[in-house]
Amino acid sequence: MTLAGSANAGGAFDLALNGEGRALRVGIAQADTLLANVVDLDVSVRRDDTGLTVRRATLVSPRARVTAEGQLAEGDGAFDITASLAEASDVAPVFSGP
Repeated sequence: MTLAGSANAGGAFDLALNGEGRALRVGIAQADTLLANVVDLDVSVRRDDTGLTVRRATLVSPRARVTAEGQLAEGDGAFDITASLAEASDVAPVFSGP
């Protein structure tokens, strides 16, 4: 993993995280299935006096792809999140197929 950026004592930061994880676990069976293999992560985020801005957040594994971007401010916010699964049954056994 590579982490680069800056932060100050007032809570502001500007960070970029890029890397690869293997056999990640979060303790939720459905999520663990999606994270079981190699996972690529790419995140760019900033927090300042206007709020939190996620310029990009991307998680890619053989089983799933999730992207997000958006902004949160006091009393306001909007995010665009897109997710796709190789197999829907990975998270809900009642489904079959992609």
